[in-house]
Order: sequence, then structure tokens, then C-alpha cells
Amino acid sequence: MFVPKLYRNENREEMFAFISENNFGILVSQNDQGIPIASHIPFFSRLVDDGIVLTSHMSKSNEQWQNLETIEEVLVIFQGPHSYISSSWYDHVNVPTWDYIAVHLYGKAHILKHDETLLHLNDLVNKHEAAETQPISLDTMTIGYVEKEMKGLVAFEIKVSRTYSAFKLSQNRDRKNIDRIIIELEKRQDENSQAIANALKKTNQVSSDD
Repeated sequence: MFVPKLYRNENREEMFAFISENNFGILVSQNDQGIPIASHIPFFSRLVDDGIVLTSHMSKSNEQWQNLETIEEVLVIFQGPHSYISSSWYDHVNVPTWDYIAVHLYGKAHILKHDETLLHLNDLVNKHEAAETQPISLDTMTIGYVEKEMKGLVAFEIKVSRTYSAFKLSQNRDRKNIDRIIIELEKRQDENSQAIANALKKTNQVSSDD
């Protein structure tokens, strides 16, 4: 992913927080014929001393897992909020653009064993059930049922070796124009526009109320 220096975010903690929150990612690899293939799947991320580790799983019927361990590197894409930015909002003539947050992670994958798979599934379920009023867990299911479901999937781990993080949030605009962008975004009702407006406030440390 091409990321101009102005829009790069090399803060590991901020990147980790982003992928943890936006953890439904895209796994990209290639099959034995060299054809690109991709799967939309949930990831659980861990921050370790030497970087980021991702775990995920997919259906055993999905061909993508079959050569994950033999290829040199896979790519995982995490997409966050994004929004069209109209140049009519500026106080000068310019072209429209798009503000967005996205992270690309590269790494080597290996297939998890039974107990590792069970741990991954526990981590993923517990993460998303934490906010529920009556959360479920694998412990609330019979071991026979869990084992049966596990037979239909393959879990894997990716140790991240390269990261490309783009937080493109109008950093090339001055304070006045950023305030104008925030005001216009907040007029919209969609979640993406609202999320980008909030990200603009945080990244540029401005407020449309100033």
C-alpha cells in the first residue's frame, strides 16, 4: 500500500487499537497457480514484545488455508471509516478527495493445533461477547458440540513482519479548512462521516466548536 509520509501512522499502540476495534479483515494470499485469493474473516490480535500476532480461522472447505504455510508471506487488510471530502468545503479551489483509515499487515502464517485453535476461538468469542447483557462463551456449550464445530474449520496464526498504516485525515489542510471539513461531515448522518469527523478532531487536535 502506498502511503505518503504525511499520512503514515507508525505508532504501534494506535495501530494495534485500530485493528482490534476493526477486526473483521481481509486475508489475501495466492493459490498454487499464483492466482490471488482473499477471504473476509474475523481476527484476534495480540501485542507482543517483538510486534503483533494475529489469529483467525476459516471453513475447512475454503481452499485458501491449504497452502498458507508454504507461501512466504500473506497480507491482512483492516479497513476503518472512510468518507468523501468535497472540495466545495474549502476556502480555495482544489480537487475533492477521500479521507480514510486502513492498515495492511504482512507476515508468515502457520496452522494452529487443536488446543491452540480452542484458545483462539475462546479469545475471539470472549472479546465480542464482553459487551452483551447475557454473554455466552465456549464454556456454556457442551464440549461435544464445540469439538464437532471445530472439525469444520481451520485456525491459523500470523506473525506480523511488515506494517503499512494509513491515517489519511486531511493533515495537508490548515486549521480553518479542517474545521470546515468537520462541520460538513457532522451534517451527514452516516456512521463513516461521523467517525471521520471524530478522527479529524483527534488527529489534528482541533474542534469545530473552537
